[in-house]
Amino acid sequence: LCAAIESAPPLLIRNPGGEVKRRRLELLHGQEQSDFEVNMTLWQQAQYWKYNMDSCRGAGIHAGNARTIARLYEQFLQLAKRQGLPVNEYPASERDLRRCLLSGLVDHLALRKDQGSLRCKLIHDRHGELDKDTVVQKSKLLVAGELQDIERKGKPRQIQLSMVAAIEQEWLDELFPDALQDGVEVVYDKSRRLVGARKVRRFKDLVLEEKLQEEVPLDEASKILAAEIFSGRLILKSWDQKVAQWTRRLNLIHQHMPELQLPAFTPDDYRGILEMICYGATRYKEVKERSVWPTLESWYGAGVLSAVKAYAPLAMTLSNGKNAKIKYDDDRGPKIALRIQELYDVKGQLTLPNSTIPVLVEFLAPNYRPVHTSADLDYFWSDVYAMAKKDLKGRYPKHEWR
Repeated sequence: LCAAIESAPPLLIRNPGGEVKRRRLELLHGQEQSDFEVNMTLWQQAQYWKYNMDSCRGAGIHAGNARTIARLYEQFLQLAKRQGLPVNEYPASERDLRRCLLSGLVDHLALRKDQGSLRCKLIHDRHGELDKDTVVQKSKLLVAGELQDIERKGKPRQIQLSMVAAIEQEWLDELFPDALQDGVEVVYDKSRRLVGARKVRRFKDLVLEEKLQEEVPLDEASKILAAEIFSGRLILKSWDQKVAQWTRRLNLIHQHMPELQLPAFTPDDYRGILEMICYGATRYKEVKERSVWPTLESWYGAGVLSAVKAYAPLAMTLSNGKNAKIKYDDDRGPKIALRIQELYDVKGQLTLPNSTIPVLVEFLAPNYRPVHTSADLDYFWSDVYAMAKKDLKGRYPKHEWR
């Protein structure tokens, strides 16, 4: 009979008048667990009235559709007999009927988002809304006989659920134990910048129950916080320009001096180091001030740090006795920046101490603005300097101009 009701046009007239509603409620005797049960009761009443048009209309029933249901019901009953299925002349209990509906319509399982609302979540990550005329108003878990896509202008696509039956969660345990999963999920609260954990029970991909728990798996918490820093959404204050330059220095040696067999600094290393720094924390405020250098030394070892210091130093002494800070600001390699007067008598190509790695030289005017950048000092002195001197000497006559 449920299958016949589902297969036929709607039995009940929508939006009936107040008197019709009152008459319908008298016939239903407070049924509120299943729209199927409501339709079955009212169809049986229409059958009792022999599908009289006026009597049916008085209870908000489509008499013609009730006749269609009767024909389908007989067809399905005969089909069941031909298939050798037992046909019980006594009706099943209302509870057993809802269990049967769950068995056949489990992919239409839905969870009401909150009491007093028609909004629902369904399995397969779908969202829907209950038909406002459903009698199932209190049950949190339910199954729908009909799902209909509804498109509303300016609103996301929704699914309307009708012909609904209330479901008990324990029935899922009995009928579909393999589809139930209990576990702990680690979640990140972006607004509060913290990692939390919740116990979750799912039926397939539908979350049936969730409850926050105090203990958070620290391995997963560190990975989440590290991922937020890695992406740039959070800032680790001590991962500053000094650290960034150190990673470039390491990669420079790795590239130009393979005989030293130093490792490279890779994105995987960056993520792994961040996870070590974040370990033990569940909140951003616990990690944002943590130091980087102890973890860097632990990750690479003291030997690597010593090699970087020796082969990619932060300063060098030029042939004229001047000291110059070495910057590793970009992928062009190491660079020094000095005023022209500080580079007098320095010739040829500069390299890092203890290596053949070339050093770029940025020639500065007396006001420290760049004039020229090159790794070949001889080219600057022979071709560029004369023009630069002509331009600058008039503006800065007190400086030495050779």
